[in-house]
Amino acid sequence: MWSFAGVIFLAVATFGAPSWWDSLRAPYEIPEWQEQHPALMALVSEGFVPESRIVNGNQASPHQFPYQAALVVRLASENTICGGSLISQNYVLTAAHCTDLSVYVTVYLGVHNLSDYTEHTRIVQTVFRSEIVVHEQYNTSGYQNDISVIKMPTPIVLSYAIQPVRLPSIDQADVTFLNEAATVSGWGRTTDTTQDTSEILNYAVLNVISNQACRTLYPTLQENNICTRGSNRAGTCQGDSGGPMVITESDGIFTQVGVVSFGSGLGCEFNWPNVFVRLPSFLCWLGCHSDVSIRGMK
Repeated sequence: MWSFAGVIFLAVATFGAPSWWDSLRAPYEIPEWQEQHPALMALVSEGFVPESRIVNGNQASPHQFPYQAALVVRLASENTICGGSLISQNYVLTAAHCTDLSVYVTVYLGVHNLSDYTEHTRIVQTVFRSEIVVHEQYNTSGYQNDISVIKMPTPIVLSYAIQPVRLPSIDQADVTFLNEAATVSGWGRTTDTTQDTSEILNYAVLNVISNQACRTLYPTLQENNICTRGSNRAGTCQGDSGGPMVITESDGIFTQVGVVSFGSGLGCEFNWPNVFVRLPSFLCWLGCHSDVSIRGMK
């Protein structure tokens, strides 16, 4: 899902897809993005990389994660790809580093196989930069406040294949989720030994670890980040940036608590922690910049 020295962006398969799909790269691999983010590129040399794939995970069943979105992001000179999540009929949530230089973003919802354009469940909408809100304190020197929302041009028609994900409640603002199982999903590469990406959505179940433990490897980690580690070296990789991390609450419903942000550039299978935006820290921001009703907010 990411790999800036650990962060990799979501990548998709090219079979059956438009000709430009095979040229999609993670944002940090594109020269114009590199020129506009010199501090982040310095981090890459230290082993931090934006995530973009699921490694050592499992293949999802069709529409197992109906909130999952694929984002093809148009920069000035070429396209890149990230993940996202539907949070209401009008808004998609993703990472700031996926959209801050965008000209427009094409959002794919209701997709299982990215190369199967006969899927009757898919909805595709294109959104221009003027309808994308990047966190006003997004800091490209260290991925702080790495969050943005995309306002869809027309409300999304919901179905069994397309449903918004639930966000945390105000009561969870200070919850660490330590040791909880968390699920991440995306279409990126599945191993470090191949450049091939997955046509089918994949997922991995990870464990939330403490920020204190995570900070030993990522000294610039913020309190509004959350970290995970997977067994069997499972985790995110190139192409998954901006995608959702969810937990299953006691009522059996998925709640998104993280957004894929960055990881280790040593390789997706190196088993360094994956780092996410910690959504409970941004509930007020989301309440102000989308139409989502935050549970417990008065």
